Parts: sequence; C-alpha cells; structure tokens
Amino acid sequence: MKKSIIVIAVLLAIIATLPIIGNSFMKKTIDIRVNELSSFGLEVKSQSTESSYLSTKRHFVFVLKDSENFVEYLSKYANQQIPPYVNAMLKGTVMGADIEYNNLPFSKSIVVELYPLSLSKDFREKMQKENPGFEIYLSEFLQSKGVLYHISYNLLNDEFKGYVKDIVASYDFKKDLKIAFDLKGTIFKGKGKLIAPQEISSKVKSFHVDIENQKQLLKLDLSKLSSKSKFDSKNSYKTEMELNNLAVHLTGTDSDANVTMKGLDISASSNDTKIKSKLESKVSFKEFHIASKEEVLNMKKFLFELNIDGLDKNKFEVFRSIASKNDLSNSSKYQKDVQTSLIGLLEKGLTIDIKKFSIKDVEIAKIGNIKGFDIKTMIVIKADPSLTQKMAMSPLMAIGDIDFHTKMKINKKMYSYLMQNPGMLIQLNQYVKEDGNNVIFNIDFVDSKMSVNGQALN
Repeated sequence: MKKSIIVIAVLLAIIATLPIIGNSFMKKTIDIRVNELSSFGLEVKSQSTESSYLSTKRHFVFVLKDSENFVEYLSKYANQQIPPYVNAMLKGTVMGADIEYNNLPFSKSIVVELYPLSLSKDFREKMQKENPGFEIYLSEFLQSKGVLYHISYNLLNDEFKGYVKDIVASYDFKKDLKIAFDLKGTIFKGKGKLIAPQEISSKVKSFHVDIENQKQLLKLDLSKLSSKSKFDSKNSYKTEMELNNLAVHLTGTDSDANVTMKGLDISASSNDTKIKSKLESKVSFKEFHIASKEEVLNMKKFLFELNIDGLDKNKFEVFRSIASKNDLSNSSKYQKDVQTSLIGLLEKGLTIDIKKFSIKDVEIAKIGNIKGFDIKTMIVIKADPSLTQKMAMSPLMAIGDIDFHTKMKINKKMYSYLMQNPGMLIQLNQYVKEDGNNVIFNIDFVDSKMSVNGQALN
C-alpha cells in the first residue's frame, strides 16, 4: 500500500512539473527566434512576461535599428529585390508582439499578434512638418493596434493560420482632401516559416478606398479576393489568384471613367530542372466593362495563356536578379546590365508559346457586338553563342535565329471593324482565307522567310 502511494505521489509530482517543463521549452524556442531576428537588425526594446501555472503571455517591443541588414535578410526570401528607399521608410520603425502559449509540453501551438506601433522617426518628422494633424491621427491609430496580424502557429509541424484585424479608417485633410479606407474579412493559412512560407493561402472579403477632394473623386472596390501559393524553392513555385469583382470610379477629371471587372483569374508557375527553367502564366476574366466620355466598351471571356520553356537556369537567374533590382533612376548602367543579361539568356535559346490569346465577345457602343478572335503563337529562339556580337553590329543580323508560327482566327465582324484602320493587316488582306464566320491567317516565319496561309509573302 505504501509503495502504491509512493508511485502515485511520484506520478503526480511528474504531472505537476509538466507545465514548468513545457514553459521552459516554449521560452527557449521563442528566445531562439527572437535572437535570430536581433542578429538581422530587429532589436528588442522592451519585454515583459505574465505567467500562470498553465499559460504564459509574453510582450515584446521591437525597434528596427539596422534597416539595411533587415532588408537584406528579407531579400533572401523575396522573388524581387526590395527597393532601396524601403530602408529609409523602415529604419526606426517600432513593432509590438504579444505571444501566448500553453505551458503543457504536448501543446506546441502559440498565438502571436503583431502590430506596428510607430513609423520611423524621419518619416514622422516629415509628416509633422507637412501635416501635423495627420501625424497625430496616424500615431494614435497605430498605438491602438489599428493594424494587427493574429497568427496561430504550430511549432511541431510549422502550420499556421490567422487573420488581419478589420480596418475602417478615414481622415479629412483640412477639408481639401478626404481619404477613407476599409478592409474586411482577411484570413490566411499556410505552412513553413512565417517570413518565407512553403505554402500560403489567403482570402479578403472586401477592400474599399475613397479619395476625394473638392472637385475629384476616386473609388476603388474589391470583393472576394483569394490567393494560393506553393514554393518548392526560390525559383520553383506555383501561385494563383482569383478576384470576384473589381470596380473603379473616377469623376471630376478629363479622364472620367467607370471600370468593372468580374471573374478575374491569374496563375503563374516556375519549374526548374538541373539546367533548364520553365515559366507558365495564365490570365482570364469573365467580363470587363469600361465607360468613359469618349467610349463604352464591353468584353467577355478573355484568356491569355503563355509558356516559356528551355530557359538556361543559370543565365535566367542572372537576368532575374539584375532585372529585379528596381533601379528607380533607370540609369544607363542598369539598362545596359539588363540588356547584357537578357542577350546572354537568349544566346542559350528558348521557346515562347502563346497557347491562347482570345476574346469571345467585344461590344462597342454605337457599333454593337463585333464578336472576338483566337490567336496562337509559337516563337523559337535558336541557341547562338555569337548573338552578342550580332546584336552589337546590327539587331537585324539576329533575325535568322528566330522562327515563329502564328494561327489567327478573327470573327468577320471584328475583321471588318479592324479593316477600317487596317495598319499591317492591309498587307495580309490579299492572303486571307474564310472559314464560316471567321477569317483565317496562318503565318510562318522560318529561316528568315515568311509565308501567309501557305503563300510566300511578297
């Protein structure tokens, strides 16, 4: 009997110490992550802890001391280089973080709330000079956790989910300008590091912006926006975005217009092998409407599908890295570097396949429905190690490195409309073929020779 009591007592003691063990594990894990961020310029300004037997709350205030180091850290995970001006905007930014977790060791989830508390000192001082009232409003808005990310993160499997706090804000700039901002129903989930997730999907119920002065008004409305991305590596990914409705309303200008779009669907992917890369993209929408003082245009069932295959992996990475530097000055050196890297990429050869470029219906006010078109194009750029020399002497010397094949099917109503201002179509008109309600052009350019519908172009 005594032995049984001793065993039970030992078990109870072990159970009683479990929250202490769990708290120690969670504290150590969080401290490792915080130290990692500190090594990249995000320093802890202050911290506090509230702990009970079963749960713990920790509060951190971070200040971005070294923005260059932190931006460089972020750039490692970004597909595009972060613009240099972001450094100045971020330096001195203060962030708050509230972390809550269960002390039991088998509970691996933590709840994190992140929120900016103030912008950089330089940015605030600039606002104080230009509009002190707005600086006070923005500071109070941030201090009240006006922008807040709520995240539930599982340390065991790196899965997370959360939401962005709804934002409803407006400000009147001395009655000369009014801005209203509304973001509702933003949720997300994913897997991997929060700063560089392997998978992430998100949904936004609605987004609305009003910008108004005494004479002009701009309204922007989005509803039911969703996205989904999966990253196998920095250069191998797949991403999708869907938007149910977009509306833009502009009045009081020389370019007044109403624009609406329904059923927008965008996807893009990149796949790498050991030596080659392939890019795929697709854009479609169900309806697009634009009404301006000059014209009213409606389009239905638009589709553009593009594949680029056979990209040399190393040359493409060089081009992507240079082109993504976001040189706002557009300097001659930047332009030259982009051009040189692009020619280096083309030297290795590639294939551009416009699998589909089509619109089912186009309706123009006072004219009516002129239907649509369907175009497919294959462009083959042959590998040529002497391309750089050819381009330096004359770009026309490289024309032999390009073959292309185009199939065009244009509704007769649209073709008649286009022939009112024919441009290059006038040269093709003599080769036109008819197929029911459509005209057909099969254009081939091979070995520097062009033919249209099987006839050599004069």
